[in-house]
Amino acid sequence: PPSVEFFQIDDSTFGYTATRVFENPEKSFVFSGVIRLIGAKGTLTSDEFTGRVEITESEKDFYICTGIYTQYRYADTLKEGIAKLAEDTADMDALYQEHQTYWEKFFQASSISLPDKFLESVYYVNQYALDCCSGENGYMTHQACGLNGLWDVRHPTIWGSRWYWDVNIQAAYAGVFSSNRLNLGKVFSDGLLTYVELAERFAKNVHNMPGVALDFPPQNYYSTWPWCAGYLWNQFEYSGDVEYLRKDAYPLFKKLCEFTLALFQYDEKTGTYYVYPDISPEQGALSHNPTITIASVKYMLQF
Repeated sequence: PPSVEFFQIDDSTFGYTATRVFENPEKSFVFSGVIRLIGAKGTLTSDEFTGRVEITESEKDFYICTGIYTQYRYADTLKEGIAKLAEDTADMDALYQEHQTYWEKFFQASSISLPDKFLESVYYVNQYALDCCSGENGYMTHQACGLNGLWDVRHPTIWGSRWYWDVNIQAAYAGVFSSNRLNLGKVFSDGLLTYVELAERFAKNVHNMPGVALDFPPQNYYSTWPWCAGYLWNQFEYSGDVEYLRKDAYPLFKKLCEFTLALFQYDEKTGTYYVYPDISPEQGALSHNPTITIASVKYMLQF
């Protein structure tokens, strides 16, 4: 677990700094969280892992403002974070207006009407949540979506897999194309493409094959890359951006086809191609021609 230090800067400003040390100490990840009370005061108590702020004095209405500041942008994450949060919250009326204007424009991009109003609310809440955590214009392009950023073995989270392979991306991104959110689809595309060079090396060094192949989890998850590539096709299909297809999407499709043609074997008895051994994600044992692999590969070959 990371080491954490907690700080009370004054009676309305509190912070913590967390340091996660990796095998190579030079690549340790440092970030700070800062909390600023506007219209209230408090005191901080803390132990090794937890900080608690008790409100000791407040107006009837008050603000709790917070921010996270990482080493990717700040040399002194705590000191600079305190200054940045104070600057960003100096005019709360202007901040509120900026927030309101942004989300009014956001929700004007698309709308739905469903008989089940709960499901209709779920649609809007998930569009909102994805835009909040998509990482658009961020410093960690390879972490395209906060939902899956947790499920990553490097840079700097260590839950258990690279974000791009996990089927949770379907829950996050399946609706962005038909809901007029192509900017969020592009975030996924840009994130996926950051791994192509690594996947090319893996295909060559582990499989001795051309193209791109998955590096984690077990190398037999052959459905992952072609399945993810479907989102790049969606990006082109809904945008009609031929330059995007030429520059970003098609080169990946071609590399995936190269690997697929080298991987699949021909069965003379049946006159068909097959893949073995393979794993259907989260379904367990090695298998022959998993449905998800066959379906995603057929779909990709059409691209």
